[in-house]
Amino acid sequence: MASVYPPNQTVNVSYTCFHCGDTCDGSLIHDGEKIFCCQGCLFVYQLLTQKQLTGYYHFDEQVRVTPKKINVTDYEYLDIPSLRDKIVHFTQGGICKVTLFLPQIHCTACIWLLENIHKLDSGIIHSNVHFLKKEASLTFDEKKTSLRKIAELLSSIGYEPNFAYDKNKGSVFSVVEKALYIKLGIAGFCFGNIMLLSMPGYLSTAPLEYGFLKFFAYLSFMLSLPLLYSLSDYFKSAWVSLRQQTINMDVPISIGVVAIFTRSVYELFYQGGPGYFDTLAGLAFFLIIGKIFQKKTFYQLSFDRDFRSYFPIAALRREAQCEKSIPIEDIAVGDCLIIRHLELIPADGVLRSDEALIDYSFVTGESQPVHVVQGERVFAGGKQMGGAIDIHVTKEVSRSYLTELWNQEVFKNKDTSGLSQLSQTIARYFTFAILAIAVSSLLFWFVYDASKAVTVFTSVLIVACGCGLPLSIPFTFGTVLRIFERHHLFLKNDLVVERMAGINTIVFDKTGTLTIPRAGAVSYEGIALSPEEKSWIRALVRQSTHPMSRYIYESIPASISPEVMRFEEVPGRGIRANIDAQEISIGSHAWVTGNGFKKAPENAMQAHFSRVYIAINRTLKGVYKIRSEYREGLSAVLSDLDEQYALKVLSGDHAGEKPTLRKLFSAKTEMLFKQLPIDKLNYIRSLQENLKRVMMIGDGLNDAGALKQSDVGIAITETTSSFTPSSDAILKAEGFGYLPFFIALSRQSMNVVYMCFTLIFLYNVVALSFAVYGKLTPLVAAIIMPVSSVSTVLFAVLMTTYKAKKLGFSVNGNTEKRKMDI
Repeated sequence: MASVYPPNQTVNVSYTCFHCGDTCDGSLIHDGEKIFCCQGCLFVYQLLTQKQLTGYYHFDEQVRVTPKKINVTDYEYLDIPSLRDKIVHFTQGGICKVTLFLPQIHCTACIWLLENIHKLDSGIIHSNVHFLKKEASLTFDEKKTSLRKIAELLSSIGYEPNFAYDKNKGSVFSVVEKALYIKLGIAGFCFGNIMLLSMPGYLSTAPLEYGFLKFFAYLSFMLSLPLLYSLSDYFKSAWVSLRQQTINMDVPISIGVVAIFTRSVYELFYQGGPGYFDTLAGLAFFLIIGKIFQKKTFYQLSFDRDFRSYFPIAALRREAQCEKSIPIEDIAVGDCLIIRHLELIPADGVLRSDEALIDYSFVTGESQPVHVVQGERVFAGGKQMGGAIDIHVTKEVSRSYLTELWNQEVFKNKDTSGLSQLSQTIARYFTFAILAIAVSSLLFWFVYDASKAVTVFTSVLIVACGCGLPLSIPFTFGTVLRIFERHHLFLKNDLVVERMAGINTIVFDKTGTLTIPRAGAVSYEGIALSPEEKSWIRALVRQSTHPMSRYIYESIPASISPEVMRFEEVPGRGIRANIDAQEISIGSHAWVTGNGFKKAPENAMQAHFSRVYIAINRTLKGVYKIRSEYREGLSAVLSDLDEQYALKVLSGDHAGEKPTLRKLFSAKTEMLFKQLPIDKLNYIRSLQENLKRVMMIGDGLNDAGALKQSDVGIAITETTSSFTPSSDAILKAEGFGYLPFFIALSRQSMNVVYMCFTLIFLYNVVALSFAVYGKLTPLVAAIIMPVSSVSTVLFAVLMTTYKAKKLGFSVNGNTEKRKMDI
C-alpha cells in the first residue's frame, strides 16, 4: 500500500513507556505490544507480572516512578555487620526489622506496591508504609534474604533507600509540596493577566473595537491553557478514582472545570464571544490557594502520636549504692537498667547478666521466648520472662518505635469505627447526589435561561463540599487524645474514643487497680524467719512486678541480694526459684501446698486480709498478711459511675476484702473472687455475649487476656516498666480519679462529631440553594468551598476543647473536678 505521506517527509512518532510513562527517546524495547524506555522498566514490568502485581498499572501512569540502574557494588557496604547493625533496629533468631527512608514515595500506587513487596521477595515477612514520613517499615527473615538484597530490590523498582537520612534531625516531609507552589505561581500569573485583559470589557465606557476584544479573548485563551496544568492534581485524582470504580470529591470539581473551559472555548471560536476565561482563572487560583490553606491548617491541627505521645512507664536504673526508678525519657546510653519478670525492655542494650529469656512477641508477633546469654544484644520491645536481669543501654529510647509496636496488627482485636464507616458511606453517596443536582440544574436552566445553565452547573459542582465528613472524626478524636494525654490517659489510637463512648459496663480488677501499691500494711505470721531467709524472700519477690511482691519487698530491710536461679512465675498462683540451693515458693495457699508439699498449719488461715504464703524446701513457713488501702478518691469515682454504668469487681484474692468493698460499691455490684486469668477472660466474654459493651480496668499482670477481650481495656500503671500491649489504653495512677471525666468527654466528643455532620449538611443546603438559583458564580464558589472544610475542622477542635473545659479539663493538664452528667 502506498504511503499517505509525501516523499522525503520525516514523520516524528513519539512513544511512551508502558511502565513509567516517560517518552522513549532512544531505541525501543518491546514485550509483545508493550513498549519500554529501558531495560529497567522492562525488568520491573516482568517482575510485577510474574508475581501477579499488575494491579500497580491500574493507577495513573503519571504517578509511577522510574527504576534506577543498580551497580553490583552500590549496596555492598550493607553486608558489613557493624554498618548493618546501625541500620537494623531489631534482629533475633534471623528475624529483623528495619525502617527505610524512601523519598520517592508520593502516591497511592507507591503505598500499594511497597506494602505488597513481600510478593517480590519471599524473605520479606511484612511491610508497612508511613506516607507522610516517606518511610517503609519492613520485617524480614535473614535466612531467606538480606538488607542488601532488599535495598537492591527497592532501587530496581524505583525506590532507592536514603541511608544518609537522619530521622533525629526531623522529617523531610514538607507540609506543602514544592510543585503545588509552582502551580500556584502559574495560576496567579495567568489569573492576573487574564483579569487585566478582561478589564477593558468590564470598565470601558466606550466599547473597544471588536478586533481588540477578539485579540484579548484569544490571549486569554492561550493563558488559560497553563491553568489546566495547575489543576492537574484534581484531574489525576478524579481519573484514578474513576479507574478504581469510585467517585471522590475531585470528580465534580474536575467536571466543573472542564465544563467552564469547554463552554468558553465554544463561545470564543463558534459564537465570537469572550468566554469565561477570567472566571476559570480565578477558579483555578482560589482552588489552589484553598488546597494550600487546607494543608497548612490540617498540619497545624493534626495529631501525630509518633511525636506527641509517650508511654507512662519508668525504668529501674542501677546506681552506685541503690536502685532508682526513672522515666524512660531520662534513659541515657551507658545506663545499667534492671529488667524484672514481665517488664518491657525500653531501649536496645547488651545483657550483663549471665542469661535471660526474652519474649519478642511484642516486636515480631512470635510467642516463643529467645534465650540470650551475657554479652548478646537485647532489643527494645522485648519482655523478660525470668528473674531480674541487668542490661547496658546502647541506644536511646525511641518513643515512636514503641508506639509503632503498640499499634501492630497482632494486637488489633477490636472492630473498626462504625462512625468512620458511616461518614465514608455518606461521603460516597454525597458525591452522587451532587452530580445528580448539578445535572438536574443544567437541564432546568437550559430550558428557562440557557445563558445561565453552564454557570449554574459549574457552581453546583464547585461549591458542594463533603470533605468535612471524613475530616471531622480524626480531628475531634485527635483533640480528645491530646487532652487525655495531658491528664495521664494514653490511648492506642483515636478509634478507642468511640468505643469508650459506647460502653455500658465497667469491670474493675481489685489488686493494683482499686488498691494503692506500697500503701498496704504488711505483717508476717508463722515460723520466725532468720535474716538469711528474709534475704531469700526479698531476692525472690524482687524478680516480680506483682503489687503483692512489691509490698513484701518494701517490708523487708535491705540486704545483700543472693543469686536467684530457675525463677518461675505462674499468673494468679505465685512465684518460685532456687536461692543458695534452697527452693523458695511464694504465692497462694494452693501454690505452696500443692503436690508434694506439706500441709499448712490451721492457725495460718485468717480472713479480712490478702495473704501470701511462704514455703522453703517444701515446708510452709508462714504467711504475709496485707491489708490493702484503697485509692484516694475511689468513693467519688464509683459514685459518679454507678448511676450510669453496671459496675463489676473481679479479684484473684479470697473474699476477705468483700465487706470493705461493699461499703464502696452499691448493693447491685457483682463481685467475684478467686478468679484465675482465664476466669476473668471468660467472664468478660460472657458479658459481651449478653450484649454488654465492656470496659475492663486492671494492672495488666494477671488480666492481660481480659483486657484484650474487652471492648476497651485500660491498664493502670505506677512507676513500672510492666506494660500490656494488648490493652487499648494506659492510665497513670494519678489519673485514676478522672476516670468519669474521661468517659464523659468521650461521649461529648461523639456529640461534637454529629454537630460537625449537621454543620456540613447546613452549609451544603445553603450553598447549593444559592448555586441552583444562579446566585453564586464559580469564582465565589471556589473561595467558599475550601473555607467550609477548614471551618468544620476548626469547629471540631474548638468545640471539643470547649466541652473539655466545661467538664473541668484545662489546657495545661490540671483538672478541676466538676460534677457532670455522665
